[in-house]
Amino acid sequence: MLAALMLSSCGEDSPTTPQSPIVPASVTLAVTVFNANTTSAGSEPPYPFINWETCWEETWSAAGFPAANANVGELTVVGERPNGNDVTWTFPAVGSIPAGGRVQQTRCVNYRSNANIGDNGVVDSLRFLAQGSDSLGTDFEYLEIVPLAKPDQKNIDMTSCTRDAQTLCVLNSRFKVTVDWRDDRDDDLQPAPILEFDDEDSGVFLVSDDELVVELRNGCDENGHFWIFAETTTRVEYALRITDTASGQSRVYEKELGEKAQSLVDTLAFATCPGPIPVPND
Repeated sequence: MLAALMLSSCGEDSPTTPQSPIVPASVTLAVTVFNANTTSAGSEPPYPFINWETCWEETWSAAGFPAANANVGELTVVGERPNGNDVTWTFPAVGSIPAGGRVQQTRCVNYRSNANIGDNGVVDSLRFLAQGSDSLGTDFEYLEIVPLAKPDQKNIDMTSCTRDAQTLCVLNSRFKVTVDWRDDRDDDLQPAPILEFDDEDSGVFLVSDDELVVELRNGCDENGHFWIFAETTTRVEYALRITDTASGQSRVYEKELGEKAQSLVDTLAFATCPGPIPVPND
């Protein structure tokens, strides 16, 4: 995608003193956008966010006739969003451009959008603002808008875990953990509240009067799986459900009423790591 802008001023011949006509001194900015709104597919509690990156190449050129050096000051780039919640980045001065020469540089910006608001949170154009002057005494100001192609969001997970009083989100909100339980006084299962949580990998649920500790670990580098651990002393019935929101797969671990609780260790819980499964060393 290429956008170009030229701004110039013209002098006038003196009516009394013959002189060569003054050719407009000009500075041109060309912007080539690449990797427009590519995603790193991240999320952040308590709401799912998508991380975006956009890169472009700038080419600033100064006219060669008449010989005029140019100086371009600070550059401001505004990422315009449909919902009006624009983002702004400020870059240092472009600096001096020799007559007939050019300055090229590549820049990248990152921002994030709330996955729940869809396209309204994605930057759909970049607005470039800069001021400068040249050695002929010409001041110039840029205001250039470069549209961006609409990103393809169909392969981006919009269903990351959202934490609440009964939902634990771990490993960068990829995994959703819930517990339902009942004792001999109840006919139906009821959700267990969270007592403590760690956004990284673990949490504690209150099951009747007992605690149920749940931990997930990323074992992708070890055996190509995500691991699940759980520990409790309760004798009530419960169902521990863990969902990988990236793949949609779930695992349910159940204990019957009155049954003695056993420690849960499952190092083959989710074979949903990126890339091939590692081969164990002999």
